[in-house]
Amino acid sequence: MKSRNLVAFLTLALCGTALAWQFNISTLGLTQKDIETRVAGALRDGSSELQAPWLMPAGRKAALALSEADRAAAVQTIGAAIKTFVTSEAFQKSHAESIRLSHKAVDHGIKVYSQEEALKMAMNPKPGVDPMGDMQKQLMAQGVMQLRAMPIESLKAMFDDSLKSWTRKAQTATNPKTKARAQKMAARAQEIQPWITSKPDEFKKAYSVLYSMDNDGPETDEELVKLANKGKLEEEQRAFNEHNWKPVLKKKLEVVVKEAASVDFAAQTTEAGGRRKFVNPAYERKSGIWKAMFRAGKAPTTAAVEFSKAWLKEL
Repeated sequence: MKSRNLVAFLTLALCGTALAWQFNISTLGLTQKDIETRVAGALRDGSSELQAPWLMPAGRKAALALSEADRAAAVQTIGAAIKTFVTSEAFQKSHAESIRLSHKAVDHGIKVYSQEEALKMAMNPKPGVDPMGDMQKQLMAQGVMQLRAMPIESLKAMFDDSLKSWTRKAQTATNPKTKARAQKMAARAQEIQPWITSKPDEFKKAYSVLYSMDNDGPETDEELVKLANKGKLEEEQRAFNEHNWKPVLKKKLEVVVKEAASVDFAAQTTEAGGRRKFVNPAYERKSGIWKAMFRAGKAPTTAAVEFSKAWLKEL
């Protein structure tokens, strides 16, 4: 079993294992490669969740033998080592490739709004700014473009239904603009109908444009492709903004600061059922990180918080 969270390695310092960066970590059942692998995995999980580290019995015994002062001094040592690794070009390239494959996350260097930001702006609209509406248009365009990948037999059935609808509207619509639009679409549909067998690829492209028009989207192939591609780029950028190592790291460091603030270092414990438990049952329900900080002591926990706060200012 291995911890998957980056800040668990700050907690390794709290639990007395951080001197692994300065001494032979094989005595703790760890290698530097193990630690780097776990750090990388911690940033890929994308959550703010923290897990207490796990060591083999011999390693845990060696860790517990360290004094609280040594643990506190070691926090900065392991923190600096982690920071050097995470900010290295090699790690950042590897992480970017990992989230590209797992989340379709790519940094295009463009400004995008998160869904939460878009919702807030929808509640308080500004003239000329409608990110939620833009997202919906882009998703529609991407969906329309998928018609071009459908089998021609399936697309023909959809086209037949569309042609019937446009022909009916062209004959019965009472609104002049609606009637004229339907007449235009019905005429174009009849024009491309023979392409189903003679030029299937051209038919798919032409029908997708008509389908876009019918859904209040772009009315030319160029505009449709441009909007669909824009939506794809923004989705990839939005995913990158969420899963890049910086926002993930920030969430985890914030949890360290928050959890540390509530640790009761004077809490009483007792032996029960072969294991040590808190006298206060509420403390038994605390997170593994909270308990790891309690076991480590106030000095190393304070050092971890100081390190976390300092790094947070840089993110």
